[in-house]
Amino acid sequence: SHSINEACADQDMNRLWRTAKMLKGNTKTKRDEEKDAILIYKGKERPDDLSKANAFIQHYANESKEINKKETRELKRKVKAEIKFRTENEIQQNENNYGNNILITRQELEMAIEKMKPKKAAGIDEIAPEMIINLTNKAKDNLLEIFSYSLENDWIPKEWKQSEIIPVLKEGKPSAEVQSYRPISLTSNMSKLMERIIEARVRWQMERYNLLSEKQFGFRNSRSTTDAILLAT
Repeated sequence: SHSINEACADQDMNRLWRTAKMLKGNTKTKRDEEKDAILIYKGKERPDDLSKANAFIQHYANESKEINKKETRELKRKVKAEIKFRTENEIQQNENNYGNNILITRQELEMAIEKMKPKKAAGIDEIAPEMIINLTNKAKDNLLEIFSYSLENDWIPKEWKQSEIIPVLKEGKPSAEVQSYRPISLTSNMSKLMERIIEARVRWQMERYNLLSEKQFGFRNSRSTTDAILLAT
């Protein structure tokens, strides 16, 4: 009763559910059940953590190969070439605009930090969002130097390119099958922060120079699926 009252007072729903399960006699979490499950891959049982990890590695590697088939790579190459051609022709007359400025501004950094969500997991560099959100002004200046150096010299720290993959069991799927797990990648929050800044610049360029189709409604400001429906009717 005391635990339930505390959970309700804190409005912590996760804690409330854990307390309810404990009172019911079920102290195992979904994650515990996944760890206890014996995985079967290519007809062989994988009971321990190491064999499970190797099974997931092989499965995800094969999935990645399927995605990167020759025809898919060729399509990506054509799209990139078309975007590069249109961008160079549209922007070459104005090289000093916001989008082509190599140095990242303090305003760009602050706007990107404001969009960060606290309490998210850290990547392999163990830098949590709260650490970045609470940086001092001096630390932010140092971070700006790192980001600008990265852009100017085509350099990315190796930790930013690595991720920790956690297989999460899909709802209602058998825990013994590798295909039942969805891979969740925990990447560096520093990398995500810089990606957000670059994404804002690319979006600005695409909108400023009308490089997107008028029929593109997804992931654009002031556009929605309603506009697509109106266009189709």
